[in-house]
Amino acid sequence: MERRALAVLVGIGGTQVAKVELVARVRGRVIGRATVAVDEGQPHSVRVLLTRGGSRSLRDLGSARIVLAVAATDAEGRRTQVISRGRPR
Repeated sequence: MERRALAVLVGIGGTQVAKVELVARVRGRVIGRATVAVDEGQPHSVRVLLTRGGSRSLRDLGSARIVLAVAATDAEGRRTQVISRGRPR
């Protein structure tokens, strides 16, 4: 984890292009957001920039669990959501 960003690997399949929205939370509080357009194929690395309060929360809480909600919308308007949980390294 960088000082002010989370690095996330995002990959999609079955559609040409999708708009992907990422929201990172710690203990229910939003600490960062990102929106990217992802092409089908290889996974893409995305940086989720942290808010000032978010980076402070991570520093103060140490090993608190991060919840990352990822919502992808394709060109036809179909939407899917995935939630991932983990701890910073």
